[in-house]
Amino acid sequence: MPASVDRLAYGTALAIVIGCACHALEARDAWEAVAGYMVANVVHATPSAASAEDLAGDVTFSRCIIGPCLVDRHDAPDVHSLHLTTRVNGVVVQTGATSSLRWPIDRLIARLSRYGLEAGDTIVTGLLSDDAPAGSSATPYLRVGDLLESGIEGLGILRNRVASG
Repeated sequence: MPASVDRLAYGTALAIVIGCACHALEARDAWEAVAGYMVANVVHATPSAASAEDLAGDVTFSRCIIGPCLVDRHDAPDVHSLHLTTRVNGVVVQTGATSSLRWPIDRLIARLSRYGLEAGDTIVTGLLSDDAPAGSSATPYLRVGDLLESGIEGLGILRNRVASG
């Protein structure tokens, strides 16, 4: 956590890794472009008011951590019905499923392919925090020392300890 930040918001999402160059795909063909899937753990914050004044408030801190490994698309469970969970210090604070995503995954890939996708490009779906944002008593902000765990069934769990930096 940068010195200018005193708390972080977060969310868990599905990361879709593209395996080949593609452009203007139809949704029915989108799966052929997928290499595999990973867990995405997104953390973000706006700097404190004192530091934001120095840069007119135009700066934010954001990181997208993916892993723990790439699961081949042929070995992954049905990505339309995966269960996602976020834990902070061992307590479940967010849950959801890919079945409730705003954009079905094949349509999301097809839509983004309009701009061209290359092997290795990674698409991160909507976050659990879109429905349960950090900052409430049930979904606390992250602070230095907290352990953030983002998991997706069949894909693994990312574990990250918040450290000062």
